[in-house]
Amino acid sequence: MLSIQLLDYSNYLIEFVKVILIVSVFIILHKIKMIINKMEDVMKDVKKLFGTRMKELRKNIGLSQEQLAEKAEVSSKYISRIEMGQHFPSIDTLVKLANALNVELKDFFEFSPETRNPKELKKLIGNMLNDSDEDKLRLLAKLVRAVAR
Repeated sequence: MLSIQLLDYSNYLIEFVKVILIVSVFIILHKIKMIINKMEDVMKDVKKLFGTRMKELRKNIGLSQEQLAEKAEVSSKYISRIEMGQHFPSIDTLVKLANALNVELKDFFEFSPETRNPKELKKLIGNMLNDSDEDKLRLLAKLVRAVAR
């Protein structure tokens, strides 16, 4: 009789463990989905930063989208989509774009303050000020006065 009761309890325990495992798998899958969504958001940001940087490099040398497209042997529509952050070029296309713009590949990924919006710039400057000692603050004040003249 005792062995029958233990067998009943062990069956309940096995079912309970199965339910816990199934719930755990669903929780893990949900967390993986959240991580993938976050990575997609980051990639969208990188595409936009890259596109803005490429546009900046193109304009620095006075090329139109059409001229860059011709030099890089791609369509002007593709250049437009890259600059808007809708597409990211392949490695081969990156090399062609770098050659057409006469820059190194790393230059595409040097996202300078010029590529940031005013809110981001204020935050960046605020962080720099917070991290500065008194001597650096004095020097920064002199630089700002000189630029503002």
